[in-house]
Amino acid sequence: MLAATTPDVKTFMNHFLTGTDFDRFLLCEATIMTGSTYIIDGHINKDFYDTDDEHLEPHRIYQYWEECKPLAFQMIKGSRTPLAMKIVLMLAPYNVEAFLDRYNIPMSPEQIAGLYLNIRYEHEELTLSSGTALTVFTLDKTVEHMWDEMLIQFFKKQGIALMTD
Repeated sequence: MLAATTPDVKTFMNHFLTGTDFDRFLLCEATIMTGSTYIIDGHINKDFYDTDDEHLEPHRIYQYWEECKPLAFQMIKGSRTPLAMKIVLMLAPYNVEAFLDRYNIPMSPEQIAGLYLNIRYEHEELTLSSGTALTVFTLDKTVEHMWDEMLIQFFKKQGIALMTD
């Protein structure tokens, strides 16, 4: 499991809140503490949308980060930084198959319940961690290790420095 901090919070937040690098991750949940505490549940309320809306894609239960980002940005922007934030993102299902192919992992996408990126900001420190959830039991940690590797490469490509323990 990846557990790292980034020394350049400003660069990360710029990519996260104003860039497009994270847009196609799914938002599972977010908690943002400013003058009030805001909780965003990323689940899609399918009854809200028309039958031809992209929100009704098969197997999609969460909003994309790009859809929730403007709301989160409104909560965060201002002259004072938030007291804390906890955001859980998940790799979109259509990217899970590409992930398995890229790393030659002999599993089906249905065996991956989720590949997660946890973002936590507290006491002026930004912590990034990974998580995996499988629908099958295995002692093989290949998925976990390759997900960590993919995230490390993703952050490197964005110019986001990581410091691991």
